[in-house]
Amino acid sequence: MVEALLPLSGARVLEVGAGSGYMAAVLRAAGALEVVTLELIPELAATARRNLSRAGVGRVEVRCQGGRRGAPDRAPYQAVVISAAATTVPEALLGQVAEGGTVLVPLGGPEEQELVRLHRGGDGEWQSEGLGPCRFVPLLD
Repeated sequence: MVEALLPLSGARVLEVGAGSGYMAAVLRAAGALEVVTLELIPELAATARRNLSRAGVGRVEVRCQGGRRGAPDRAPYQAVVISAAATTVPEALLGQVAEGGTVLVPLGGPEEQELVRLHRGGDGEWQSEGLGPCRFVPLLD
């Protein structure tokens, strides 16, 4: 997923679904200037914070909240990566992406999903590119 977002040099990235914190650490290692990561499950958010701290990964903010609202107080983002499947991309997240920015999201239901890369052009129009089949847990919030 990170490869599909490159280049990330100097980017502010929003991640929906912190999990263990691994993706946030990889995003920082790939050049993201800062990462805001959202996790709905309090125990996973605590685990992500602990793992990132132990690994010495800075400039990552872990928030315990659902992902559909995003984090508008830190927008705009050059990249948004959603690590849970949605039937549609939440409008609130699309509104937080900078011109020229990218959204990476698994779209579909429980049986069929496709990893989709959306790119916001300078005119605000979105272009979509399918990257292949995938399987993710559903976006809950």
